Amino acid sequence: MCDYLRQADLVIEPDELQLEARECRWAVHLPENRMSWFAMTEEGHRRLCTERKVLRLLEAKCSFAAPRVVYESHSGLFDVRTKVPGLVHPQAIFNRLRQDLKLVAQTGAAIAQILVEQHAKITAQDVAGWLPETLEWPLSSVQIRQQVPQVVDDSALIHQIERLLNQYDALLVPSNDRVLIHTDIGFHNLAFNPQTFEVLGIFDYDGVAWGDRHHDFRYLPFAKDVSAMLGAALTVYEPALNRRLSRRRIYLYNAVCAFSYLAYRMGTAPEENSCGRTLVQDMDWCRWVIATLEAMD
Repeated sequence: MCDYLRQADLVIEPDELQLEARECRWAVHLPENRMSWFAMTEEGHRRLCTERKVLRLLEAKCSFAAPRVVYESHSGLFDVRTKVPGLVHPQAIFNRLRQDLKLVAQTGAAIAQILVEQHAKITAQDVAGWLPETLEWPLSSVQIRQQVPQVVDDSALIHQIERLLNQYDALLVPSNDRVLIHTDIGFHNLAFNPQTFEVLGIFDYDGVAWGDRHHDFRYLPFAKDVSAMLGAALTVYEPALNRRLSRRRIYLYNAVCAFSYLAYRMGTAPEENSCGRTLVQDMDWCRWVIATLEAMD
């Protein structure tokens, strides 16, 4: 790995490397606010190539801060990128927002400003032939149906999940709702000013796809404590693009993600964290979003 880094004029001693395994790739944190990505498999290579193309499109067409590719190996198996500077601490941000409704609105508006550019400035022609149109997350309805009963034995909850999955499976997405979507917009993929908590930029386009724009709002109502964030985002987004989004579709996507995390727990003990939550917390999320959807009906 050090030999590869030297190709990019980076000299890092082995004991200084900070490695993280991520979806068929290695992420290596580097000095000067940079990081390098290495493909471990053919799938990892494909993911790196796709994300690099997206990052270059964003750099060419959008003004918001995102990682920039500063070096790519001839093979395409590794690259070096700048990081988005700022604070990345999801729990600290969440705790801060729970105490400051003005900051909730500010954050929602900032996310919307990013999405206005991302959704409007990248066209279908820009990504034709190489950008996936199938989302990696949430899990398929088939997989959720198979796994949730192996995680919980609450028949009422399972019935409610089944009902909403049927609605999800029946959705037809208009072609003019298909845009370049990040698919995982949350505090874990945003950089903040550590003093003002202003959003400074966004990163991790690994799950990017050409899909329904509503997916990029699905995590904004992730908790009732900061549910006003979605409203603040839509107040900016809708007039900017002269397009009204379906609140119910956003919450339905949120629900299917909640069901996916519940299904993903299969084989994990109830008290153990899975993607940051215990079984009780995952079930609370499911019940909250189900109740929210029922109130909309």
